[in-house]
Amino acid sequence: MGAELTFTILPQAFAEIPFGAVIGFLFFLLLFFSALTAAVSMIEMPLASLVARKGISRKKASLFLTGGVIAIGLPSALSYSAMNLTLGGIPVLDLLDETAGSFGLPLTALIMAVAFGWMLDPRMLRERGGLKGFIPHLILAICRYLIPPVLVVTLLLLGINLVWG
Repeated sequence: MGAELTFTILPQAFAEIPFGAVIGFLFFLLLFFSALTAAVSMIEMPLASLVARKGISRKKASLFLTGGVIAIGLPSALSYSAMNLTLGGIPVLDLLDETAGSFGLPLTALIMAVAFGWMLDPRMLRERGGLKGFIPHLILAICRYLIPPVLVVTLLLLGINLVWG
């Protein structure tokens, strides 16, 4: 719904309001720069890793990663264009948005909670986090025993909803 709202309904709304062309242009310009800065920040970690571990120059690593991101993202970008790229009648952007939003975020949160809860030493929370007393153990207990089951149930319910909708 987000992609359809942004790329189909909002342009129609901007067309109906006074100064809509100017407001629409500014909105999409800001949206572009927002996406661009987010992309730059997301590419920084793999970029630093390639430079440090493989000894590739920063420029070559940047070109390689940017090319990969463009190749992977192009089908999504073409979903709401004149090409109207779809999979099974669903725009690729909507399909990826639904998949990443519905499953990717809870799955990533589950992995992070398990890694944090089971692999982090409570001393690190005390030393680097400045936490004292029972707080580090409480945080780890929540990450070990509360968050993962909640996320597993969430993923199961999402899967059931997807299958039997």
